[in-house]
Amino acid sequence: GLTTLISGTIASIFVERRIREGKGLQMIKAKNHIILCGYNKNIKTVLEGLSHNTEKPLIVLISNMESSEYESLQSSLPDTELKFVKGDFTQEKLLNMASIKTARSCIIIPDYNNETGFSNADEKTILACLAIRSLAPDLHISACIVKQESKTHLMRAHIDDIILQDEFISFLITASGNNSGISEAVTAMLDYKSNQALHEIDFPEELIGKTFQEAAIWFLNNKKSILIGILCREKPVTLDDLLSEDSSAIDMFIKRKFEEAKIIVDEEGFQKNVKLAPDPSYIISENDSAFIIGSTI
Repeated sequence: GLTTLISGTIASIFVERRIREGKGLQMIKAKNHIILCGYNKNIKTVLEGLSHNTEKPLIVLISNMESSEYESLQSSLPDTELKFVKGDFTQEKLLNMASIKTARSCIIIPDYNNETGFSNADEKTILACLAIRSLAPDLHISACIVKQESKTHLMRAHIDDIILQDEFISFLITASGNNSGISEAVTAMLDYKSNQALHEIDFPEELIGKTFQEAAIWFLNNKKSILIGILCREKPVTLDDLLSEDSSAIDMFIKRKFEEAKIIVDEEGFQKNVKLAPDPSYIISENDSAFIIGSTI
């Protein structure tokens, strides 16, 4: 009887935990996972893309979706490890429930509302970015926005990647009207299942200090892929760079005026600069990464 009581108690604890997880009410204890905030019709495609690699990560969803919607999404993606936190992803409590401080990265997609549609989606995204950045200053954050004017606010919050929803539709429509084949080529490059998909990878150590032309030949011979460009991470110009080495009265006056006006020039980290088809003599640095088409193996 004692054995039955103990095993029954343990079983009920696990069942209750499972139910709470399905309803999005359970604390998620995880590390090196991906957090996906928001919900719209593209969420399944996004999840499929995130899971399409050799190292399939744990993905934690934060949204106001119903538990039935989460269960349907989970059953349609059996090879994807999903967890769920129900609620407003702008709230710090829910972000902590998803273990935001130990996550690998966070992605925010426009949150669709049945009553207002996407009208307030960008405002919610901006609030979420500010909350996430305060909790996890070094976390890689990607945000998708609906309106172009929202981009400035996200740049001030130092969001790593900002994507404008439907940004390429007009380009693809125009290209298809010319029967040029550009739309098919772009579609192939953006299809994560395609063998001609576009990837960003780190340069091997042996290519650091080499020219772009040498790196392009190396990728073609060793990876059977084509190097098309470089993501260059450059240190931004700081206020100290603009001023002279000697701290003169004029320099101190300029610095004080910048501070009084709340103009921030001293930025930490790196600025991203995309260079497609750069000069063949461009020298690869340790802060650069490669854009390639084809295999990454």
